[in-house]
Amino acid sequence: MTRYTTTATERLDLICRRHYGHLSGTVEAVLALPVNAHLRHLDIARLPQGVQFALPPAPTRQPPSPRVF
Repeated sequence: MTRYTTTATERLDLICRRHYGHLSGTVEAVLALPVNAHLRHLDIARLPQGVQFALPPAPTRQPPSPRVF
């Protein structure tokens, strides 16, 4: 597990995209960790500077579901 400390006004989705290379289930995986419970009380679209949290191993990426026309 990787520890991360934010700089001023970072967004959780952009941190996840940069770290994992995709967004598929990554924000949800970060928020689901008990050690990251404090993130649920913050604005994840504008995290303040100095917030520390854990980035879990990359969740398995689900293939896109087929489109039905």
